[in-house]
Amino acid sequence: KKEMPVESLHLDPLSDESEEKGLTAWALTNDCNYQEVEVQKILHCSLAPEPNLVLDCRQLIADFLEVLVDIVVLIFPALLCCLNALGAQQVYAQTTVTETPVQMMDVLGTALPYIGYDSGGKQVLFLTSFILSTQFVYIVLATIRVLLHYVCPERRIKRWYDWLFAVILFLEVIGIATWVGVTASWCILATILSPVKYLPYGTAVIIFGVVVVTLWKELNDAAAAMRKKAFAMIDGKLQSCLRTIEQEIQLQRHQSALMSGLRKLEAKRAQVKKKVDESQAGFDEFHQERVRRKVTPGDVFSTLDADQSGTITIEEFKKLFVAMNSSLDPNMIEKMFAYADSD
Repeated sequence: KKEMPVESLHLDPLSDESEEKGLTAWALTNDCNYQEVEVQKILHCSLAPEPNLVLDCRQLIADFLEVLVDIVVLIFPALLCCLNALGAQQVYAQTTVTETPVQMMDVLGTALPYIGYDSGGKQVLFLTSFILSTQFVYIVLATIRVLLHYVCPERRIKRWYDWLFAVILFLEVIGIATWVGVTASWCILATILSPVKYLPYGTAVIIFGVVVVTLWKELNDAAAAMRKKAFAMIDGKLQSCLRTIEQEIQLQRHQSALMSGLRKLEAKRAQVKKKVDESQAGFDEFHQERVRRKVTPGDVFSTLDADQSGTITIEEFKKLFVAMNSSLDPNMIEKMFAYADSD
């Protein structure tokens, strides 16, 4: 290394001194590597301090309610199904049981309840054991699904679990629909057998079914009417657009043909005798008929097909966007043409 005595000197990098007394001259004199940096000062400006993170109570309440709604929607039907199964077990315990049965308080009134097949040696209906066991497993899986949704939404394990839970949820929906249908059928049958005692239940089921069917029909009718209006509006806009495109293309073709035949017409005008101009005869009736008739995409195709070859070239296809005053990139138009060209 080359050691050189360095003079102690206070230099301001942002000073306006000349190069002989500035930082650059000092670095060159002492054989030091340097890098020039330009710094611009903005007056009356300063960096804002980092904001302190403050927990918003309203945001916490909204997040809590969101999680609560997800849990209730997924779990509440399963809890109703469990209560119905326990009600059936209670009736079984009071009527046809032959040994010590599992009762409602054995499940709901103890710290370690009898759940599903863990009946503690007491007699329990097989259907009740099956429903309680499957619903308990479903509630646990649904809780895990909600936790994964909020804790690790972008992990691969969450995507796999979503597929698994989708199958489980589908089976759960089928099971609950079967339970609701069987319960409604029993209410109607009980009303027929004992109308004095079960008439309110059967009437409620029938009214609920009629209301659901009526609402479904009304919603379908409203959707059909809305769809018809939307299609009519879209058809009107489409007809206006197609008619404008057709007129623009025909005008361009007419102007092109007029310019190409203008010289020939002027050359022959002196030799041709003056005749009665009947070129506009019937034009108004033809134009009115074309206005009344709907323009189809086939009409636009025929208009674009200048040589009547039955196919459209890329140049003819570009005239469509010229007539529409479109700002699409030419490369995009060529890609659209290549996509539409099945050959």
